[in-house]
Amino acid sequence: EAFEKYKVEITASLEPMEKQIAIIKKALAQLDTRCEEISDQRVAIEADVHKTFRRLHEVLNVRETEVINQLHQMTQRKLKALAVQRDQIETTLARVGSCIGFMRESLQTGSQGEVLMMKTAVVKQVQELTTTFSPDMLEPNTEADMTFSASADTITACQNYGQVSASGPLDPSKCHATGKGVEAAAVREKSTAILQTFDSLGQPCEGRV
Repeated sequence: EAFEKYKVEITASLEPMEKQIAIIKKALAQLDTRCEEISDQRVAIEADVHKTFRRLHEVLNVRETEVINQLHQMTQRKLKALAVQRDQIETTLARVGSCIGFMRESLQTGSQGEVLMMKTAVVKQVQELTTTFSPDMLEPNTEADMTFSASADTITACQNYGQVSASGPLDPSKCHATGKGVEAAAVREKSTAILQTFDSLGQPCEGRV
């Protein structure tokens, strides 16, 4: 009689354990499914990251080419302006040198009558050269003032571009608050505290409280 009684009691006590086994097996199956989901998600996100950064590289390469072309065009305009100025100065130099050489040769080899006859023409030519000549025309007509500027904010943004985040549950045991509001709070006075949240793996959970 005792055996039959205990047999019934033991059999009845096994039923909750058998149900617990089913629950545990279901939990293990869910864990396996979640592992597969996370692995598949990693593959998809990695492909998206590569695609995004390839596009970013393409955009930066295009912009680099545009900036280089701007530099070349600006350089050509400045050099062309200086080349035109050089031609003008060289032409003036040649005319002045030719006039001086002609006058010296005439004074040395020409007769008194020839020198007197060319006096009027020489004076007119000298006046023309000195009138058209200006010291300002010797100054370069364009400056070597080209610069390249890159925004520090843009470089910082590129350095911090993209972020992988997770939305896993918070672990209250790993969260903590810091700041004066925690250390020295006062009644009826404003105080500030920073709540740092972490998940079960100890990873920060930014933007989620």
